Amino acid sequence: MTLAEPDSAPASGPRPRVAIKRIYDQAFDNDKKRSILKEARALSHARHHHVIEFITAYFYESQDISKSYLGIVMDPADSDIGVFLKLYKGRKDTKEICSRFQCLANALAHVHGLGITHRDIKPPNILVVGNKVLLADFGISKVALIQTFPTTYPNQPRARSPYYAPPEVEDGSTRSRSADIFSLGVVFLEMLVAHSFPRKRQDLESVAFTNNSSLATGLDKVHEWMNKHSQTERWKITVLGICQDMLKHDRDARPSIAEVHERIKSTPIPGQSVSGCCQDMLEHENMTEDKRLLDACKNGDINEVKGLVEEQSASPETVGALHQASAHGFNAIVRYLLSQRINVNLRDYGNYTALHCATGNDRRDIVELLLREHADVNLQNDEGQTPLHYAS
Repeated sequence: MTLAEPDSAPASGPRPRVAIKRIYDQAFDNDKKRSILKEARALSHARHHHVIEFITAYFYESQDISKSYLGIVMDPADSDIGVFLKLYKGRKDTKEICSRFQCLANALAHVHGLGITHRDIKPPNILVVGNKVLLADFGISKVALIQTFPTTYPNQPRARSPYYAPPEVEDGSTRSRSADIFSLGVVFLEMLVAHSFPRKRQDLESVAFTNNSSLATGLDKVHEWMNKHSQTERWKITVLGICQDMLKHDRDARPSIAEVHERIKSTPIPGQSVSGCCQDMLEHENMTEDKRLLDACKNGDINEVKGLVEEQSASPETVGALHQASAHGFNAIVRYLLSQRINVNLRDYGNYTALHCATGNDRRDIVELLLREHADVNLQNDEGQTPLHYAS
């Protein structure tokens, strides 16, 4: 990532800066360009106080193909959390680190709620601006409101950062959003160790990363290490317990990120109350009608959905609205949106239809409803899969 100054900077005063991530690839065909730009558009809808702000994306084409690149323009950051991990040694600002736990969990809960799986959570991808942490680098993320999806595809390498990848990803099995839970659990454990057990950090790394392997291969020893250090202050015991659950071998046994967030919010801090700075950043009055509609469809609020469509001009064809209701099994909302004469085969940013989402989440009543409205079972998403691929 490089820093650049915009061409239209003011003639006087400080020149604003932006961060430009340049991606070089000599095989930038039209399909790859469309795919990358589609991901960029999806991220533009993931606005959150603790997600890096996406500004725009562009292609620079040079006669020398090796110099052509995709540029993703974002707000700049001071550093990443990896640098700050080194600074925790000797510092005992408990409120700060617990606030960062909470803010990162809040950000990931928001992203997961939109159907985005990050797939590469690690310290270099968690940026720091002042006292604020930002989830960044969604380069290999996937947009899909389904429970699981393959980690590998034809002609594509297995995308992961080995140190932070969960067992199922290392094994090449299917990946769900619980893979993000595992990766964030590794980061949380690193943060806690750097803050509270700095002299034990090398011991943990020696058992976790034997022969430069992933933490997943030494997971039993990591759990032994956490159990050994569980006799400490109450708040540390709580965070260690959260990390233990996030780092479970069985992905289905890991908590959701919403559960992680609630547990961190209730973590007892001696003489302090931790209130993450992001709790109220997405209040309804700061959201557009279409974003409020997405939120209502995700939460199953049929009265809010009707009010937004009939009284506040929210579009029933808002990208993702029908998908959210279908994925979460909200039959009444699906029926209402379809009654507005919307296209039952609307695509989201991953080219999924509502039928993909319903089959991928085993919502059989929704599947039947969509099929009665002539949903197309043969439409393919970006991975070339039809709804039939997800039918159980």
